[in-house]
Amino acid sequence: MSIYALTTLVASHAAAPFASTACSGPADCSYNGDCNGNHCVCDAAWIGDRCSTLNLLPMPRGSGLNISTTNGGSWGGSVNWGEDDGKWHMHVAQFVNKCGFQQWASNSRVVHAVADEPTGKFAMRETIHDVWAHNPSVVRAAGQGLWVMTWVQNTTFDPASIEGTCDAAGNILRNASIPGGRLLNVNFMSTAKSLNGPWSAPMELDSIFDAAVPPFIMQGIRNRNTNLAITINPDGSLVGLWRRCCNPPPKYAPAGGGGASVIFALRASDWRNLSTWVASDEPALPALRANGYEDPTVWPDPTRSGIYHAVFHDMIGGWHRPEYNNTQVGAHAYSADGGSTWVHTGVAFNLTAQYVDGTSVTFVQRERPHIVLDPKSGAPTHLVSGVTWSLAPTLPTSTIVQPIGSSKLRHALAEKSTAAK
Repeated sequence: MSIYALTTLVASHAAAPFASTACSGPADCSYNGDCNGNHCVCDAAWIGDRCSTLNLLPMPRGSGLNISTTNGGSWGGSVNWGEDDGKWHMHVAQFVNKCGFQQWASNSRVVHAVADEPTGKFAMRETIHDVWAHNPSVVRAAGQGLWVMTWVQNTTFDPASIEGTCDAAGNILRNASIPGGRLLNVNFMSTAKSLNGPWSAPMELDSIFDAAVPPFIMQGIRNRNTNLAITINPDGSLVGLWRRCCNPPPKYAPAGGGGASVIFALRASDWRNLSTWVASDEPALPALRANGYEDPTVWPDPTRSGIYHAVFHDMIGGWHRPEYNNTQVGAHAYSADGGSTWVHTGVAFNLTAQYVDGTSVTFVQRERPHIVLDPKSGAPTHLVSGVTWSLAPTLPTSTIVQPIGSSKLRHALAEKSTAAK
């Protein structure tokens, strides 16, 4: 039985209660569970006193899209099931010339990879957007027969003139040479009827965000990398999150000063009509501390109408610097008003992941989260992350896919691993 089948199987099982301080309603349980007396009964995908931590299960070794001898590492991405071919499709940033996270600003491109199951080994199929392109996110436009991709791209310079080169051991052979305009990125959206493409001509989105919050200035350069994440409802309305980074003006600066990545809300009555897109100019998470949040992923609650969830990379205490040892890493938030305002609930995941063989790994970095949703129920089934596992000069990376579920699924995975030995 595949891991996807096991995940679907346990979705119908009742979740287990977790002891906590008194709760009075589903908000106290992060809308990831229900308040039953004085404790939260968490949905299968969540654990903790307030149901704010993902119930991550062991994963097979090699799950996801890993570093190769031809290209470099990959860095988070959307994973979706293709109803036309039964495959699982990953759209992800990949670093060319065997490079890693250290060269993300010069060597990144958007690629398409496929696997037979979400925790399988994904195989590269094609390049969608060549260097320089980053932060792809692909979601379903429910009921409209379309997939929607958003990403950020810079086409103002010759890639060959800026790319770094590295070796498989993680050494930098030639440093990237990045021109001053590298952060003048443009945010795009395109659509396709199939996850295999073809994708429509790109539509620029920056005027929507620039009108709400002008790009923050970093070293004299406007940073337009919005980390845009959206979800599209059956009626065509849109809920999303985006950010500005990383040297905010006083209005958005965190208490105590310092830089920060600031998250804002996005709403639209019709995702296809850009004139209906409204970007907020007020922070979605106003209780901001230095460094802030980035890399949101957004989805609707599968059973609670009007509730939306988000998971972020939590940079409180560490930006991307591995030596800061930021142990929070992932944060969860919910919106109970249709995506206008958001409530931070707690740590969603950390740097450590378990394997089905009983071993574990603690990564140097774990960022760019995406949630895989069950194509039928809409419930979370997997967490996709971009990870760095080594402090080698390039900061080598890969993209992992870790199952989410219940203790019943955990036991089933262990039994499957034992039987395979």
